Amino acid sequence: MAGVIQWLVAAILFSANFALIFFIWKKRNDLKLRINNLDHSMLDSNLDIEEVIQAPYGSRIIKQTPQNLNPNQMVMLQLADGRVLSLPYHQAVQMARLQN
Repeated sequence: MAGVIQWLVAAILFSANFALIFFIWKKRNDLKLRINNLDHSMLDSNLDIEEVIQAPYGSRIIKQTPQNLNPNQMVMLQLADGRVLSLPYHQAVQMARLQN
């Protein structure tokens, strides 16, 4: 009889552990899918989100003061496919506005 009770307790604890791990995995997977699908409903909240940054672990974020650039000054932009463009500052700002 004692062996049956021990197996029953073990089965209950195993089931609870499995359910907890499955719940955590499902929530994490759902969050990854929402992020990958650019779900904008995640941004609809009372929080003020200034910017979203994705960086490797151990990276440091250093706040820099903005520089006033001459509108004719050339700036370098790297495209998603790896190519680098040299554009006047005002065109680079327009491209950034179009992407957002």
